[in-house]
Amino acid sequence: MVKKTKFRAGVSMLLAVMLITSMVVWSAPLSASAATTTKVIQILGTSDLHGRFDAYSYASNTPNTAGGLTQLSQKVKELRAENPNTLLVDNGDTIQDNMANIFLNDSIHPMFVAMNAMKYDTWTLGNHEFNYGTDTIERIVKEPTADVLCGNVYKKDGSRLGKAYSIKTVDGVRVAIIGMTNPNIMTWDGTKLTGYKVTDPITETKAAISEIKANKAADVYIAVVHMGVNTELLADDSATALAKACPDLSAIVCGHAHDTINGDKVGNTVITEPGKFGENLSQILLTVQPKSDGGYEVATATSKTISMKNAPVDTELDATLKPFHDRAVANGNKIIGTLTGGDLVPAADIKGINQAQVQDTALMHLILDTMNYYTKQYVPKGARSVAASALLDSASNIKKGQIKNCDMVNIYKYDNAIYTMKITGKQLKKYMEWSASYFNQYKSGDLTVSFNPTMATYLYDTFSGINYEINIAKPVGSRIENLKYPDGKALKDSDTIYLTTTDYRSTSKLLNDLFKGEKVDIVHKTSGDPVSAVRDLIATYIQNVKGGTINNSFTPNWKLTGTQINADQKTLVAKLVANGTLTIPMSSNGKNTNAKSLTVSDITPYLSQLVVTKAGSAQATQPGTVHSPATGSQNTAVPIGVLMISALGVLMAVRKKQTK
Repeated sequence: MVKKTKFRAGVSMLLAVMLITSMVVWSAPLSASAATTTKVIQILGTSDLHGRFDAYSYASNTPNTAGGLTQLSQKVKELRAENPNTLLVDNGDTIQDNMANIFLNDSIHPMFVAMNAMKYDTWTLGNHEFNYGTDTIERIVKEPTADVLCGNVYKKDGSRLGKAYSIKTVDGVRVAIIGMTNPNIMTWDGTKLTGYKVTDPITETKAAISEIKANKAADVYIAVVHMGVNTELLADDSATALAKACPDLSAIVCGHAHDTINGDKVGNTVITEPGKFGENLSQILLTVQPKSDGGYEVATATSKTISMKNAPVDTELDATLKPFHDRAVANGNKIIGTLTGGDLVPAADIKGINQAQVQDTALMHLILDTMNYYTKQYVPKGARSVAASALLDSASNIKKGQIKNCDMVNIYKYDNAIYTMKITGKQLKKYMEWSASYFNQYKSGDLTVSFNPTMATYLYDTFSGINYEINIAKPVGSRIENLKYPDGKALKDSDTIYLTTTDYRSTSKLLNDLFKGEKVDIVHKTSGDPVSAVRDLIATYIQNVKGGTINNSFTPNWKLTGTQINADQKTLVAKLVANGTLTIPMSSNGKNTNAKSLTVSDITPYLSQLVVTKAGSAQATQPGTVHSPATGSQNTAVPIGVLMISALGVLMAVRKKQTK
């Protein structure tokens, strides 16, 4: 009985083994082509590095550990060690800013020295790569070891400037990386790109996906595109539009807008953006699973950004880049002149609201005087000429004392060239009204002047060669008043004016928007070479025209009007902002400061800190004696109770006026 049982057990086991073996044999043809394991593919993305190859700001001539390639490199090494199934991609705007232009004629730019060492897989061109013209861009695309992507720009010979896509195999998973640049480059730099053709990025992306599918060449599709998440100028110039049009994309690394986006979802497409200057690293995790007919498909897609603030540097890469670092520091420290009399921009009345945006300053006159000087030969003798430019960074200034080369980058960060156009007085006023829309409309009770949250600092221009007032109590489009030439004559719509401004403003706003369809004669434009950029001309102007010495004196030609801000209450606001009690509001996207005015209601809880002098002048200070700003003499303070009754009366009057 025992023997029969053992025999039957043996037979059963043999049959089981035969069954399993037959299953393995019959399934062999399928397993040879089908994937069998779920995997996680890691995509690491950077964008808008703008010359930050080292942890240093060459414009301000100070260390900066907020981000850069040496810090990113160390983090990438750590993340690759955790997950070898990693791809590293970049989204462009690489060779402009932070004095990166001084390396443009080198055999290899330090940005690519670093990126090659970090083993980037792809690099998509950004719009600022096109600032320097076709010769420069066709040279620099040969420097990266990464695949250069730019599927929507065609050269003079009809070939693409970069590939439309690159396919990388990661642990058996084929990932198609599609790269397109911003389609608005012709609007911004078209005059430097003669013979080039820029096409629609969505159309090109669809074509790339169709081609890849036809060849059965990829399992996963992602896009690395130099466009913001939202529409800028065209309907198809955003990552959101791309995701909606191309649902095959599992992820998009976008750029250009300098936003930090952790992981927006449009359908099944996850969108990320790592901000600017290497301050963040985008991390996308794609969980892929085997398909029944072979290959893989994406099961989940997530992303986040990783801050590089105070992150350790890659010491090996840092050592490799040291010769470039030393050269940039030496160039920045070069003395080009002296400033006497005081800073070009006075200290802010209220911390966080740059004074150069609310009043005329010597800084803007230096920039505009330079532009006028180098274009005056193109303006007929006796003709009316006006210059216009923006404060490109709200922190721009030159301090009293020695002027260094790095100060030029500080006050004029972009490589803009110059246009001179012949326009009419009517066109000039239209331009000035558009610029004046930078200010929010003043309302009764406002204690600060605030800025349109949808307009960046670099969109607000000031003008020389014409005297004017901006009445911000009036609505947009009717603010420019008392337009007069320096000789006192009023501007007329029919006047002929020679307007000098930057190539960026001319092409992006004036010729293609405000003056579109109107007669405008382009009298002169400087070349796209860095040596003729506004920034470099300012340095030349200080050295060769002003003899190396400038001062902070100037004759103001514009001012803001229409406000009725109580000086005493404004002083209290300044104190409360300075000590952190009140904060200057930011725009909803966190990019633009001073997006909303502080008002009387904001200081209501702090009225006890307001002290009125015997002469009726109130100062924001501690209760007790105060010093007159003019004489420094002491005055007796009015009791707080009397003050509060007075202040409440003001509030009631304001409220009554607002409810009418």
